[in-house]
Amino acid sequence: MAIKVERRMTKRSAKAGRRGAHRKPAAAQSWLPKAVGTLQRLAAGAALVTVSWGLFSAYQWFATLPVERVMFAGELRQTHQERLVKVVQPLLQSGYFALDLSAIQGVLEQELWVYRATVQRVWPMQLRIDIQEQVPIARWGRDALINHRGERFPVVVPDADRLPLLSGPDGSERLLIETYHQLQARMQPHGLTPRELDRDRTGNWRLRLEGGQQLVLGPEEFTATLDRFLGMYGGLVGEKFNDVARIDTRYSNGIAIAWRSQSVAGHLQQRQGDRTP
Repeated sequence: MAIKVERRMTKRSAKAGRRGAHRKPAAAQSWLPKAVGTLQRLAAGAALVTVSWGLFSAYQWFATLPVERVMFAGELRQTHQERLVKVVQPLLQSGYFALDLSAIQGVLEQELWVYRATVQRVWPMQLRIDIQEQVPIARWGRDALINHRGERFPVVVPDADRLPLLSGPDGSERLLIETYHQLQARMQPHGLTPRELDRDRTGNWRLRLEGGQQLVLGPEEFTATLDRFLGMYGGLVGEKFNDVARIDTRYSNGIAIAWRSQSVAGHLQQRQGDRTP
């Protein structure tokens, strides 16, 4: 005899079945917002990469734009412009916007006759370089010059003999320049022109005049001895000054004169004796 088995569902089982039936569609649709969000983020990232690459490419393009013209300004007497162009040419390869202006200034100021260089960009694609040359005002020893700031630079020019000759210990360049100008101002009213000034390591000053006469002024402060010489110059030796070889002013009550010719010295001594009562 066959037995029929029938399964009855209680209310609880029926409700559970209905809930299960409703969950399945919700689970199937939950991936869509996530996918949309992911696609949006990917699109934003791709756009950012594209913009960044575009900016980088534009920067590279601008950075490598060449310098089309180099302009030099300033009065060039000792420096040749062709030489300056050759010096800066290797530094122009980086492009207009990537130029290292400080580096260009540095290599220019290494040139012997360039005292100062000012470098600036000028739109469009131009470079302006202002050059201030050294202005020599004196010679220093036999192989250097002194510029307008009292600084030494190692160069000699053919016409340097027109400049006064200074010499002294290292680091005394400005002191020599200042002292020379003081002596020049004091002596020119008497018709005397200083040409050489030397200061030795003991502090003694020696001055050579345009006529070749050497004047020993003594150490450190020599104003009093110089005044004594200038006071005696006209009356004592002025008429025969061209025959003077050396004058030493380091004495407290007079000066010592060395003559180029003994006959002149004897003649002056005789005249001084004739004047003595």
